[in-house]
Amino acid sequence: MSPGDDFGQWRDAIGGRGNVLTRSYDGLNHYFVDGAGALETGGNPEAGVVDRQVVVDLAAWVEEVTDGNV
Repeated sequence: MSPGDDFGQWRDAIGGRGNVLTRSYDGLNHYFVDGAGALETGGNPEAGVVDRQVVVDLAAWVEEVTDGNV
């Protein structure tokens, strides 16, 4: 999936639903790790740390959809 080509199509297809949130993180690859460009198919990703903002956003989303009952 490339942000330039595919993400907009996903957002258009499912983004209007009340239970869907779409977000793109500039500069992160699909593992949410700092890195530009697509990863080679079949290759192993380089070691990295999930970006802090992704963790914060996911935690907030979990709190929201579970009404804080986690």
